[in-house]
Amino acid sequence: QINAGFNYKMTNNLSLKGIVGLYYFMNREDVFVPGITNQTIMPLNNQLAINSVRSAQNVTFNTYYNLNANYNKVFEDIHAVKASVGAQIAMNNNEYDAGSGYNTSNDFYKTLNNVNTSSRNYFGYNDVWNWINYNANVQYIYNQQIALGVGASFDGSSATGTDAAKYQVYPAVNIAWMAKNSVLKDVDLINKLNVRAEYVTTGNSRFSSSLSKYYYINKVFRELSGLTRAGIPNTEIVPELNKTLGLGFDLSMLNNRLDLTFDYYNTTNSNLIMPVAISSAFGFNYLYDNAATTRNSGVELGAQLALVYTKNLKWYVGGTVSMNKNKVTSLGGQDKLVLSMEDGSAIISEVGQPLYSFYGYESKGVLINEEMAATAGLNGTQPLKNVVGTAFEAGDIYFEDQNNDGIIDDRDRINLGSAAPDVYGNINTTLQYKNFELSANFVYSVGNKMYNAVRRSMESMSDFSNQLVSVNNRWMNENQETTMPRATYGDPMGNSRFSNRWIEDASYLKMKEVTMSYKFNYMSGITVFVAGENLFTATKYLGLDPETMYSNDASMRGFDYAKIALPRTFKFGFKLQF
Repeated sequence: QINAGFNYKMTNNLSLKGIVGLYYFMNREDVFVPGITNQTIMPLNNQLAINSVRSAQNVTFNTYYNLNANYNKVFEDIHAVKASVGAQIAMNNNEYDAGSGYNTSNDFYKTLNNVNTSSRNYFGYNDVWNWINYNANVQYIYNQQIALGVGASFDGSSATGTDAAKYQVYPAVNIAWMAKNSVLKDVDLINKLNVRAEYVTTGNSRFSSSLSKYYYINKVFRELSGLTRAGIPNTEIVPELNKTLGLGFDLSMLNNRLDLTFDYYNTTNSNLIMPVAISSAFGFNYLYDNAATTRNSGVELGAQLALVYTKNLKWYVGGTVSMNKNKVTSLGGQDKLVLSMEDGSAIISEVGQPLYSFYGYESKGVLINEEMAATAGLNGTQPLKNVVGTAFEAGDIYFEDQNNDGIIDDRDRINLGSAAPDVYGNINTTLQYKNFELSANFVYSVGNKMYNAVRRSMESMSDFSNQLVSVNNRWMNENQETTMPRATYGDPMGNSRFSNRWIEDASYLKMKEVTMSYKFNYMSGITVFVAGENLFTATKYLGLDPETMYSNDASMRGFDYAKIALPRTFKFGFKLQF
Protein backbone atom coordinates (compact mmCIF):
# COMPACT_ATOMS: atom_id res chain seq x y z
CA GLN A 1 0.00 0.00 0.00
CA ILE A 2 1.37 3.41 -1.01
CA ASN A 3 -0.09 6.83 -0.21
CA ALA A 4 1.41 10.16 -1.22
CA GLY A 5 0.16 13.71 -1.24
CA PHE A 6 0.97 17.38 -1.22
CA ASN A 7 -0.42 20.57 0.30
CA TYR A 8 0.56 23.74 -1.54
CA LYS A 9 -0.38 27.20 -0.28
CA MET A 10 -0.77 29.35 -3.39
CA THR A 11 -1.78 32.56 -1.55
CA ASN A 12 -2.79 33.48 1.98
CA ASN A 13 -6.36 32.49 1.14
CA LEU A 14 -5.98 29.77 -1.48
CA SER A 15 -4.45 26.32 -1.11
CA LEU A 16 -4.22 23.19 -3.21
CA LYS A 17 -4.18 19.65 -1.84
CA GLY A 18 -3.70 16.35 -3.65
CA ILE A 19 -3.58 12.67 -2.68
CA VAL A 20 -2.59 9.60 -4.66
CA GLY A 21 -3.12 6.09 -3.27
CA LEU A 22 -2.31 2.60 -4.50
CA TYR A 23 -3.25 -0.73 -2.91
CA TYR A 24 -2.20 -4.17 -4.15
CA PHE A 25 -2.94 -7.46 -2.42
CA MET A 26 -2.39 -10.99 -3.67
CA ASN A 27 -3.30 -14.10 -1.71
CA ARG A 28 -2.96 -17.73 -2.81
CA GLU A 29 -4.22 -20.75 -0.93
CA ASP A 30 -3.86 -24.46 -1.70
CA VAL A 31 -5.62 -27.18 0.29
CA PHE A 32 -5.15 -30.93 0.01
CA VAL A 33 -7.10 -33.43 2.12
CA PRO A 34 -5.52 -36.91 1.90
CA GLY A 35 -7.43 -40.17 2.11
CA ILE A 36 -5.83 -42.86 -0.09
CA THR A 37 -2.40 -43.43 1.45
CA ASN A 38 -3.58 -42.07 4.80
CA GLN A 39 -7.00 -43.60 5.40
CA THR A 40 -7.63 -41.85 8.72
CA ILE A 41 -9.53 -39.11 6.86
CA MET A 42 -13.25 -39.75 6.36
CA PRO A 43 -14.49 -39.70 2.73
CA LEU A 44 -15.67 -36.31 1.51
CA ASN A 45 -18.25 -34.92 -0.92
CA ASN A 46 -21.04 -37.42 -0.21
CA GLN A 47 -18.47 -40.24 -0.07
CA LEU A 48 -17.41 -39.66 -3.69
CA ALA A 49 -14.02 -38.23 -2.78
CA ILE A 50 -11.22 -40.30 -1.32
CA ASN A 51 -8.98 -37.25 -1.36
CA SER A 52 -9.64 -33.69 -2.50
CA VAL A 53 -7.76 -30.67 -3.88
CA ARG A 54 -8.68 -27.00 -3.74
CA SER A 55 -6.67 -24.04 -5.00
CA ALA A 56 -7.50 -20.34 -5.17
CA GLN A 57 -5.90 -16.99 -5.83
CA ASN A 58 -7.27 -13.55 -5.07
CA VAL A 59 -5.78 -10.32 -6.48
CA THR A 60 -6.97 -6.85 -5.49
CA PHE A 61 -5.63 -3.72 -7.18
CA ASN A 62 -7.06 -0.34 -6.20
CA THR A 63 -5.98 3.20 -7.12
CA TYR A 64 -7.27 6.51 -5.76
CA TYR A 65 -6.74 10.14 -6.82
CA ASN A 66 -7.96 13.28 -5.07
CA LEU A 67 -7.40 16.96 -5.89
CA ASN A 68 -8.96 19.82 -3.90
CA ALA A 69 -8.72 23.61 -3.95
CA ASN A 70 -9.69 25.47 -0.77
CA TYR A 71 -10.42 29.18 -0.33
CA ASN A 72 -10.76 30.94 3.05
CA LYS A 73 -11.18 34.69 3.57
CA VAL A 74 -12.64 37.05 6.17
CA PHE A 75 -14.05 40.39 5.02
CA GLU A 76 -14.23 43.35 7.43
CA ASP A 77 -13.73 40.98 10.40
CA ILE A 78 -17.38 39.97 10.14
CA HIS A 79 -18.02 38.08 6.93
CA ALA A 80 -16.17 34.78 6.53
CA VAL A 81 -16.27 32.71 3.37
CA LYS A 82 -15.02 29.14 3.01
CA ALA A 83 -15.18 27.42 -0.35
CA SER A 84 -13.79 24.26 -1.92
CA VAL A 85 -13.91 22.46 -5.24
CA GLY A 86 -12.48 19.05 -5.92
CA ALA A 87 -12.45 15.84 -7.85
CA GLN A 88 -11.90 12.20 -6.88
CA ILE A 89 -11.31 9.06 -8.88
CA ALA A 90 -11.37 5.50 -7.52
CA MET A 91 -10.61 2.41 -9.61
CA ASN A 92 -11.03 -0.96 -7.94
CA ASN A 93 -10.32 -4.36 -9.46
CA ASN A 94 -10.86 -7.57 -7.53
CA GLU A 95 -10.22 -10.90 -9.27
CA TYR A 96 -10.78 -14.30 -7.71
CA ASP A 97 -9.85 -17.55 -9.48
CA ALA A 98 -10.34 -20.97 -7.91
CA GLY A 99 -10.60 -24.62 -8.73
CA SER A 100 -11.50 -27.85 -6.97
CA GLY A 101 -11.50 -31.57 -7.63
CA TYR A 102 -11.01 -34.93 -6.02
CA ASN A 103 -9.48 -38.38 -6.37
CA THR A 104 -5.87 -38.07 -7.47
CA SER A 105 -4.15 -41.41 -8.08
CA ASN A 106 -2.51 -41.30 -4.64
CA ASP A 107 -1.81 -38.85 -1.82
CA PHE A 108 1.54 -37.80 -3.29
CA TYR A 109 -0.20 -35.98 -6.16
CA LYS A 110 -1.72 -32.84 -4.67
CA THR A 111 -2.49 -30.53 -7.60
CA LEU A 112 -5.59 -29.91 -9.72
CA ASN A 113 -4.10 -31.34 -12.90
CA ASN A 114 -3.99 -34.77 -11.23
CA VAL A 115 -7.62 -35.01 -10.05
CA ASN A 116 -10.33 -37.04 -11.72
CA THR A 117 -11.37 -35.04 -14.80
CA SER A 118 -15.09 -35.46 -14.11
CA SER A 119 -14.64 -33.81 -10.69
CA ARG A 120 -12.54 -30.86 -11.85
CA ASN A 121 -14.33 -27.53 -11.51
CA TYR A 122 -13.12 -23.96 -12.02
CA PHE A 123 -14.89 -20.87 -10.77
CA GLY A 124 -14.32 -17.25 -9.77
CA TYR A 125 -15.17 -13.67 -10.64
CA ASN A 126 -13.66 -10.38 -11.78
CA ASP A 127 -15.35 -7.44 -10.08
CA VAL A 128 -14.41 -4.04 -11.51
CA TRP A 129 -15.79 -0.82 -10.00
CA ASN A 130 -14.75 2.62 -11.19
CA TRP A 131 -16.04 5.85 -9.65
CA ILE A 132 -15.53 9.55 -10.34
CA ASN A 133 -16.74 12.45 -8.23
CA TYR A 134 -16.80 16.23 -8.62
CA ASN A 135 -17.77 18.30 -5.61
CA ALA A 136 -18.18 21.95 -4.61
CA ASN A 137 -19.01 23.52 -1.24
CA VAL A 138 -19.47 27.08 -0.02
CA GLN A 139 -20.01 28.27 3.57
CA TYR A 140 -20.77 31.80 4.75
CA ILE A 141 -20.35 32.76 8.43
CA TYR A 142 -21.70 36.05 9.76
CA ASN A 143 -19.89 37.47 12.81
CA GLN A 144 -19.30 33.97 14.25
CA GLN A 145 -23.05 33.75 14.90
CA ILE A 146 -24.78 32.31 11.84
CA ALA A 147 -23.31 29.83 9.36
CA LEU A 148 -24.96 28.86 6.09
CA GLY A 149 -23.55 26.24 3.73
CA VAL A 150 -24.51 24.76 0.38
CA GLY A 151 -22.85 22.04 -1.63
CA ALA A 152 -23.26 19.61 -4.45
CA SER A 153 -21.69 16.35 -5.51
CA PHE A 154 -21.66 14.87 -9.01
CA ASP A 155 -21.01 11.11 -9.08
CA GLY A 156 -20.43 8.70 -11.93
CA SER A 157 -20.01 4.94 -11.54
CA SER A 158 -19.28 1.97 -13.78
CA ALA A 159 -21.97 0.01 -11.90
CA THR A 160 -24.75 2.21 -13.30
CA GLY A 161 -26.81 0.70 -16.10
CA THR A 162 -25.89 1.56 -19.68
CA ASP A 163 -29.33 3.09 -20.30
CA ALA A 164 -29.33 5.17 -17.09
CA ALA A 165 -27.96 8.67 -16.57
CA LYS A 166 -24.16 8.58 -16.36
CA TYR A 167 -23.97 11.11 -13.52
CA GLN A 168 -26.07 11.62 -10.43
CA VAL A 169 -26.37 14.99 -8.62
CA TYR A 170 -26.52 15.14 -4.81
CA PRO A 171 -27.19 18.60 -3.32
CA ALA A 172 -26.83 19.53 0.34
CA VAL A 173 -27.62 22.54 2.53
CA ASN A 174 -26.88 23.27 6.20
CA ILE A 175 -27.32 26.05 8.73
CA ALA A 176 -25.94 26.59 12.24
CA TRP A 177 -26.61 29.14 14.98
CA MET A 178 -23.77 29.82 17.45
CA ALA A 179 -25.88 31.06 20.34
CA LYS A 180 -22.98 31.67 22.73
CA ASN A 181 -21.70 34.41 20.42
CA SER A 182 -25.08 36.18 20.40
CA VAL A 183 -27.93 35.96 22.92
CA LEU A 184 -26.00 33.79 25.43
CA LYS A 185 -22.87 35.91 25.39
CA ASP A 186 -23.22 36.92 29.05
CA VAL A 187 -24.34 33.53 30.43
CA ASP A 188 -21.30 32.18 32.31
CA LEU A 189 -22.81 28.74 32.87
CA ILE A 190 -22.78 27.98 29.14
CA ASN A 191 -19.50 27.94 27.25
CA LYS A 192 -20.87 26.86 23.87
CA LEU A 193 -24.24 26.23 22.26
CA ASN A 194 -24.42 25.49 18.56
CA VAL A 195 -27.77 24.56 17.04
CA ARG A 196 -27.55 22.73 13.70
CA ALA A 197 -29.84 21.71 10.87
CA GLU A 198 -29.00 20.09 7.54
CA TYR A 199 -30.54 18.42 4.54
CA VAL A 200 -28.17 16.09 2.70
CA THR A 201 -28.54 13.78 -0.27
CA THR A 202 -26.03 11.03 -0.95
CA GLY A 203 -25.81 8.03 -3.25
CA ASN A 204 -24.55 4.49 -3.04
CA SER A 205 -23.14 3.08 -6.26
CA ARG A 206 -20.94 0.52 -4.53
CA PHE A 207 -22.63 -2.53 -5.96
CA SER A 208 -21.44 -5.15 -8.41
CA SER A 209 -21.16 -4.08 -12.04
CA SER A 210 -22.55 -7.49 -12.98
CA LEU A 211 -26.04 -6.30 -12.02
CA SER A 212 -26.17 -4.05 -15.08
CA LYS A 213 -24.16 -6.19 -17.52
CA TYR A 214 -23.98 -9.76 -18.72
CA TYR A 215 -21.32 -11.93 -17.15
CA TYR A 216 -20.13 -15.49 -17.59
CA ILE A 217 -19.57 -18.42 -15.27
CA ASN A 218 -17.85 -21.77 -15.68
CA LYS A 219 -19.90 -24.93 -16.18
CA VAL A 220 -18.73 -28.55 -16.43
CA PHE A 221 -20.68 -30.99 -18.63
CA ARG A 222 -19.45 -34.53 -19.21
CA GLU A 223 -15.87 -33.67 -18.30
CA LEU A 224 -15.86 -30.61 -20.57
CA SER A 225 -15.49 -27.19 -19.03
CA GLY A 226 -16.96 -24.09 -20.70
CA LEU A 227 -18.43 -20.65 -20.14
CA THR A 228 -22.13 -19.91 -19.94
CA ARG A 229 -23.89 -16.57 -19.72
CA ALA A 230 -25.29 -15.82 -16.27
CA GLY A 231 -27.69 -13.31 -14.84
CA ILE A 232 -30.22 -10.95 -16.38
CA PRO A 233 -28.73 -7.45 -16.67
CA ASN A 234 -30.73 -4.40 -15.67
CA THR A 235 -29.50 -1.68 -18.01
CA GLU A 236 -31.54 0.99 -16.19
CA ILE A 237 -30.25 0.34 -12.68
CA VAL A 238 -29.12 3.50 -10.83
CA PRO A 239 -27.36 4.17 -7.52
CA GLU A 240 -29.35 3.99 -4.31
CA LEU A 241 -30.47 7.43 -3.07
CA ASN A 242 -30.41 8.65 0.55
CA LYS A 243 -32.13 11.86 1.67
CA THR A 244 -31.46 12.90 5.26
CA LEU A 245 -32.91 15.65 7.41
CA GLY A 246 -30.80 16.21 10.51
CA LEU A 247 -31.29 18.40 13.58
CA GLY A 248 -28.95 18.71 16.54
CA PHE A 249 -27.01 20.77 19.01
CA ASP A 250 -23.59 20.89 20.73
CA LEU A 251 -23.50 22.18 24.30
CA SER A 252 -20.56 22.84 26.65
CA MET A 253 -21.09 23.90 30.26
CA LEU A 254 -19.33 24.33 33.60
CA ASN A 255 -16.08 25.73 32.18
CA ASN A 256 -16.11 23.08 29.42
CA ARG A 257 -16.20 20.24 31.94
CA LEU A 258 -19.52 18.93 30.59
CA ASP A 259 -20.07 18.39 26.87
CA LEU A 260 -23.39 17.25 25.41
CA THR A 261 -24.34 16.48 21.81
CA PHE A 262 -27.74 15.57 20.44
CA ASP A 263 -28.74 14.57 16.92
CA TYR A 264 -32.03 13.59 15.36
CA TYR A 265 -32.18 12.25 11.83
CA ASN A 266 -34.83 11.10 9.41
CA THR A 267 -33.54 9.36 6.31
CA THR A 268 -35.45 8.13 3.30
CA ASN A 269 -33.59 5.46 1.34
CA SER A 270 -35.02 5.07 -2.14
CA ASN A 271 -33.98 3.12 -5.23
CA LEU A 272 -32.76 0.33 -2.98
CA ILE A 273 -31.50 -2.57 -5.06
CA MET A 274 -33.45 -5.77 -4.41
CA PRO A 275 -33.99 -9.05 -6.28
CA VAL A 276 -37.33 -8.98 -8.13
CA ALA A 277 -39.04 -12.17 -9.27
CA ILE A 278 -39.25 -12.67 -13.05
CA SER A 279 -40.66 -15.31 -15.36
CA SER A 280 -38.85 -18.65 -15.35
CA ALA A 281 -38.73 -18.34 -19.14
CA PHE A 282 -35.65 -16.19 -18.70
CA GLY A 283 -33.81 -19.09 -17.09
CA PHE A 284 -33.37 -17.25 -13.79
CA ASN A 285 -35.63 -16.64 -10.83
CA TYR A 286 -35.00 -12.92 -10.42
CA LEU A 287 -33.13 -9.83 -11.54
CA TYR A 288 -31.93 -6.88 -9.45
CA ASP A 289 -33.84 -3.62 -9.66
CA ASN A 290 -34.26 -0.32 -7.78
CA ALA A 291 -37.41 -1.66 -6.14
CA ALA A 292 -37.46 -0.73 -2.46
CA THR A 293 -37.84 2.34 -0.26
CA THR A 294 -37.13 2.43 3.47
CA ARG A 295 -37.18 5.02 6.20
CA ASN A 296 -34.70 5.31 9.06
CA SER A 297 -35.23 7.65 11.96
CA GLY A 298 -33.38 7.88 15.20
CA VAL A 299 -31.54 9.86 17.83
CA GLU A 300 -27.95 9.94 18.99
CA LEU A 301 -26.95 11.36 22.37
CA GLY A 302 -23.37 11.86 23.49
CA ALA A 303 -21.93 13.15 26.77
CA GLN A 304 -18.53 13.66 28.36
CA LEU A 305 -17.90 14.85 31.91
CA ALA A 306 -14.64 15.82 33.57
CA LEU A 307 -15.21 14.31 37.03
CA VAL A 308 -11.79 15.49 38.21
CA TYR A 309 -9.89 18.36 36.61
CA THR A 310 -6.73 19.57 38.36
CA LYS A 311 -3.25 20.45 37.18
CA ASN A 312 -1.86 16.93 37.59
CA LEU A 313 -4.97 14.74 37.72
CA LYS A 314 -7.79 14.57 35.18
CA TRP A 315 -10.55 12.01 34.88
CA TYR A 316 -13.06 12.00 32.03
CA VAL A 317 -16.12 9.77 31.64
CA GLY A 318 -18.31 9.75 28.54
CA GLY A 319 -20.45 7.72 26.24
CA THR A 320 -23.04 7.63 23.49
CA VAL A 321 -26.55 6.23 23.17
CA SER A 322 -28.08 5.66 19.74
CA MET A 323 -31.51 4.39 18.73
CA ASN A 324 -32.65 3.72 15.18
CA LYS A 325 -35.99 2.62 13.74
CA ASN A 326 -36.04 1.09 10.28
CA LYS A 327 -39.18 0.46 8.26
CA VAL A 328 -39.85 -0.67 4.69
CA THR A 329 -42.29 1.72 2.99
CA SER A 330 -42.33 0.24 -0.52
CA LEU A 331 -41.20 -2.88 -2.37
CA GLY A 332 -42.03 -1.78 -5.87
CA GLY A 333 -45.62 -3.03 -5.77
CA GLN A 334 -44.92 -6.18 -3.74
CA ASP A 335 -46.10 -6.68 -0.16
CA LYS A 336 -43.13 -8.80 0.85
CA LEU A 337 -39.91 -10.22 -0.52
CA VAL A 338 -38.35 -13.45 0.77
CA LEU A 339 -34.73 -14.40 0.15
CA SER A 340 -33.78 -18.02 0.88
CA MET A 341 -30.28 -19.29 1.62
CA GLU A 342 -28.76 -22.62 0.65
CA ASP A 343 -29.24 -24.05 4.15
CA GLY A 344 -32.97 -23.27 4.22
CA SER A 345 -32.68 -20.12 6.29
CA ALA A 346 -34.48 -17.07 4.97
CA ILE A 347 -34.94 -13.33 5.41
CA ILE A 348 -38.04 -11.31 4.69
CA SER A 349 -38.59 -7.69 3.79
CA GLU A 350 -42.20 -6.62 4.10
CA VAL A 351 -43.91 -3.26 4.04
CA GLY A 352 -44.24 -1.78 7.52
CA GLN A 353 -41.50 -3.98 9.04
CA PRO A 354 -37.69 -3.67 9.33
CA LEU A 355 -35.63 -4.50 6.27
CA TYR A 356 -34.08 -7.99 6.20
CA SER A 357 -35.78 -9.73 9.14
CA PHE A 358 -35.34 -13.42 9.88
CA TYR A 359 -38.14 -15.56 8.42
CA GLY A 360 -38.82 -19.04 9.71
CA TYR A 361 -40.88 -21.33 11.91
CA GLU A 362 -41.92 -20.76 15.51
CA SER A 363 -40.99 -23.53 17.93
CA LYS A 364 -43.05 -24.08 21.09
CA GLY A 365 -40.76 -26.71 22.58
CA VAL A 366 -40.73 -30.51 22.33
CA LEU A 367 -43.69 -32.89 22.14
CA ILE A 368 -42.84 -34.71 25.36
CA ASN A 369 -45.27 -37.68 25.02
CA GLU A 370 -47.56 -39.44 22.56
CA GLU A 371 -50.70 -37.91 24.04
CA MET A 372 -49.35 -34.40 23.49
CA ALA A 373 -48.29 -35.31 19.94
CA ALA A 374 -51.70 -36.81 19.11
CA THR A 375 -53.56 -33.61 20.07
CA ALA A 376 -51.13 -30.97 18.78
CA GLY A 377 -52.86 -30.58 15.41
CA LEU A 378 -56.17 -29.37 14.05
CA ASN A 379 -58.74 -28.53 16.79
CA GLY A 380 -56.69 -30.46 19.34
CA THR A 381 -57.97 -33.77 18.00
CA GLN A 382 -55.31 -34.66 15.46
CA PRO A 383 -51.52 -34.72 15.33
CA LEU A 384 -49.57 -32.15 13.37
CA LYS A 385 -48.29 -33.40 10.02
CA ASN A 386 -45.54 -32.39 7.63
CA VAL A 387 -46.02 -31.65 3.93
CA VAL A 388 -46.02 -35.37 2.96
CA GLY A 389 -48.60 -36.28 5.59
CA THR A 390 -46.31 -37.87 8.20
CA ALA A 391 -47.41 -37.12 11.75
CA PHE A 392 -45.10 -35.51 14.30
CA GLU A 393 -44.43 -37.89 17.15
CA ALA A 394 -43.23 -37.67 20.73
CA GLY A 395 -39.71 -36.23 20.80
CA ASP A 396 -40.26 -34.03 17.74
CA ILE A 397 -40.29 -30.24 17.83
CA TYR A 398 -43.70 -28.70 18.50
CA PHE A 399 -44.03 -26.11 15.73
CA GLU A 400 -46.72 -23.46 15.80
CA ASP A 401 -49.38 -24.05 13.14
CA GLN A 402 -49.80 -20.38 12.18
CA ASN A 403 -52.63 -20.88 9.66
CA ASN A 404 -54.32 -23.66 11.68
CA ASP A 405 -54.55 -26.15 8.82
CA GLY A 406 -52.88 -29.01 10.71
CA ILE A 407 -49.87 -29.04 8.38
CA ILE A 408 -46.45 -27.54 9.04
CA ASP A 409 -45.24 -26.05 5.75
CA ASP A 410 -43.82 -22.83 4.30
CA ARG A 411 -47.08 -21.00 4.99
CA ASP A 412 -46.38 -21.29 8.73
CA ARG A 413 -43.23 -19.17 8.57
CA ILE A 414 -43.31 -15.82 10.35
CA ASN A 415 -41.11 -12.81 11.02
CA LEU A 416 -38.62 -13.85 13.74
CA GLY A 417 -37.03 -10.46 14.40
CA SER A 418 -34.15 -8.44 13.09
CA ALA A 419 -30.41 -8.22 13.54
CA ALA A 420 -30.75 -4.46 14.05
CA PRO A 421 -30.29 -3.42 17.70
CA ASP A 422 -32.77 -1.36 19.69
CA VAL A 423 -30.02 0.60 21.44
CA TYR A 424 -26.28 0.74 20.81
CA GLY A 425 -23.33 2.96 21.64
CA ASN A 426 -20.15 3.17 23.67
CA ILE A 427 -18.85 4.02 27.14
CA ASN A 428 -15.38 5.51 27.56
CA THR A 429 -13.18 6.80 30.32
CA THR A 430 -9.74 8.44 30.46
CA LEU A 431 -7.57 8.93 33.53
CA GLN A 432 -4.54 11.25 33.28
CA TYR A 433 -1.90 11.76 35.97
CA LYS A 434 0.97 13.98 34.96
CA ASN A 435 2.48 12.19 31.93
CA PHE A 436 0.62 8.91 32.48
CA GLU A 437 -2.66 8.15 30.75
CA LEU A 438 -5.03 5.20 31.05
CA SER A 439 -8.05 4.99 28.73
CA ALA A 440 -10.73 2.38 28.13
CA ASN A 441 -13.50 2.12 25.58
CA PHE A 442 -16.51 -0.21 25.83
CA VAL A 443 -19.07 -0.80 23.07
CA TYR A 444 -22.54 -2.24 23.61
CA SER A 445 -25.57 -3.35 21.66
CA VAL A 446 -29.00 -4.27 23.02
CA GLY A 447 -31.86 -6.04 21.26
CA ASN A 448 -30.06 -7.37 18.18
CA LYS A 449 -30.65 -10.98 17.15
CA MET A 450 -28.35 -13.44 15.42
CA TYR A 451 -28.80 -16.71 13.54
CA ASN A 452 -26.43 -19.30 15.02
CA ALA A 453 -25.95 -21.57 12.00
CA VAL A 454 -23.05 -23.36 13.71
CA ARG A 455 -25.24 -24.49 16.59
CA ARG A 456 -27.95 -25.53 14.15
CA SER A 457 -25.49 -27.77 12.32
CA MET A 458 -24.03 -29.22 15.51
CA GLU A 459 -27.37 -29.88 17.23
CA SER A 460 -29.23 -31.27 14.21
CA MET A 461 -28.43 -34.93 15.09
CA SER A 462 -29.20 -35.88 11.47
CA ASP A 463 -25.98 -37.76 10.60
CA PHE A 464 -22.77 -39.07 12.13
CA SER A 465 -20.87 -35.75 12.20
CA ASN A 466 -19.63 -34.26 15.45
CA GLN A 467 -22.27 -32.70 17.67
CA LEU A 468 -22.25 -30.42 20.70
CA VAL A 469 -22.45 -31.88 24.20
CA SER A 470 -25.85 -30.19 24.53
CA VAL A 471 -27.38 -33.03 22.47
CA ASN A 472 -26.83 -35.32 25.47
CA ASN A 473 -30.00 -33.71 26.80
CA ARG A 474 -32.03 -34.85 23.79
CA TRP A 475 -35.48 -36.43 24.21
CA MET A 476 -35.24 -40.19 24.82
CA ASN A 477 -38.14 -41.12 27.11
CA GLU A 478 -41.86 -40.40 27.49
CA ASN A 479 -42.59 -37.23 29.55
CA GLN A 480 -38.96 -36.15 29.49
CA GLU A 481 -38.82 -32.36 29.92
CA THR A 482 -36.22 -31.00 27.49
CA THR A 483 -35.73 -28.44 24.75
CA MET A 484 -33.70 -30.84 22.59
CA PRO A 485 -35.66 -33.12 20.19
CA ARG A 486 -34.99 -36.79 19.56
CA ALA A 487 -32.13 -37.93 17.35
CA THR A 488 -33.29 -39.28 13.98
CA TYR A 489 -30.97 -40.00 11.07
CA GLY A 490 -31.71 -37.71 8.14
CA ASP A 491 -34.08 -35.58 10.25
CA PRO A 492 -37.19 -36.66 8.26
CA MET A 493 -39.53 -34.40 10.28
CA GLY A 494 -37.35 -31.33 9.84
CA ASN A 495 -36.80 -30.72 13.54
CA SER A 496 -33.67 -28.72 12.69
CA ARG A 497 -35.40 -26.57 10.06
CA PHE A 498 -34.85 -22.80 10.26
CA SER A 499 -36.84 -21.63 13.28
CA ASN A 500 -36.59 -19.44 16.36
CA ARG A 501 -34.58 -22.26 17.98
CA TRP A 502 -31.54 -20.90 16.17
CA ILE A 503 -32.29 -17.17 16.59
CA GLU A 504 -30.49 -15.93 19.68
CA ASP A 505 -30.31 -12.69 21.62
CA ALA A 506 -26.92 -11.28 20.59
CA SER A 507 -26.86 -8.28 22.94
CA TYR A 508 -23.38 -7.66 24.28
CA LEU A 509 -21.01 -5.42 26.20
CA LYS A 510 -17.45 -5.54 24.93
CA MET A 511 -14.22 -4.04 26.24
CA LYS A 512 -13.12 -2.78 22.86
CA GLU A 513 -9.82 -1.18 23.77
CA VAL A 514 -7.65 -0.39 26.80
CA THR A 515 -4.52 1.75 26.45
CA MET A 516 -1.86 2.82 28.94
CA SER A 517 0.74 5.36 27.83
CA TYR A 518 3.52 7.61 29.12
CA LYS A 519 4.75 10.74 27.38
CA PHE A 520 8.40 11.76 27.65
CA ASN A 521 9.16 15.45 27.30
CA TYR A 522 11.86 15.04 24.67
CA MET A 523 11.81 16.89 21.35
CA SER A 524 8.13 17.57 20.65
CA GLY A 525 7.15 14.46 22.55
CA ILE A 526 7.79 10.70 22.70
CA THR A 527 4.88 8.52 23.81
CA VAL A 528 5.28 4.87 24.77
CA PHE A 529 2.11 2.83 24.98
CA VAL A 530 0.73 -0.65 25.56
CA ALA A 531 -2.78 -1.51 24.38
CA GLY A 532 -5.21 -4.39 24.26
CA GLU A 533 -8.22 -4.88 21.99
CA ASN A 534 -11.31 -7.09 22.34
CA LEU A 535 -10.23 -8.22 25.80
CA PHE A 536 -13.63 -9.09 27.23
CA THR A 537 -17.19 -9.70 26.00
CA ALA A 538 -20.28 -10.14 28.18
CA THR A 539 -23.12 -11.78 26.23
CA LYS A 540 -25.67 -14.57 26.32
CA TYR A 541 -24.98 -15.41 22.68
CA LEU A 542 -23.63 -18.96 22.33
CA GLY A 543 -21.54 -18.32 19.20
CA LEU A 544 -17.95 -17.11 18.98
CA ASP A 545 -18.58 -13.38 18.75
CA PRO A 546 -21.87 -11.39 18.63
CA GLU A 547 -20.12 -8.44 16.95
CA THR A 548 -18.79 -10.33 13.94
CA MET A 549 -20.47 -9.90 10.54
CA TYR A 550 -20.31 -12.84 8.14
CA SER A 551 -20.50 -10.68 5.04
CA ASN A 552 -20.42 -7.05 3.90
CA ASP A 553 -23.80 -7.71 2.30
CA ALA A 554 -26.41 -5.89 4.43
CA SER A 555 -28.89 -8.73 3.91
CA MET A 556 -26.47 -11.15 5.64
CA ARG A 557 -26.18 -9.10 8.79
CA GLY A 558 -26.85 -11.32 11.79
CA PHE A 559 -25.84 -14.59 10.06
CA ASP A 560 -23.17 -16.56 11.89
CA TYR A 561 -21.63 -19.23 9.67
CA ALA A 562 -18.56 -19.69 11.89
CA LYS A 563 -16.92 -16.42 10.93
CA ILE A 564 -13.69 -16.07 12.91
CA ALA A 565 -14.21 -13.88 15.96
CA LEU A 566 -12.47 -10.54 16.26
CA PRO A 567 -9.06 -11.41 17.73
CA ARG A 568 -7.87 -10.49 21.18
CA THR A 569 -4.74 -8.46 20.46
CA PHE A 570 -2.01 -6.75 22.45
CA LYS A 571 0.15 -3.93 21.15
CA PHE A 572 3.32 -2.23 22.33
CA GLY A 573 4.72 0.78 20.54
CA PHE A 574 5.80 4.38 20.60
CA LYS A 575 5.01 7.63 18.81
CA LEU A 576 7.57 10.25 17.85
CA GLN A 577 6.63 13.89 17.31
CA PHE A 578 9.02 16.31 15.65
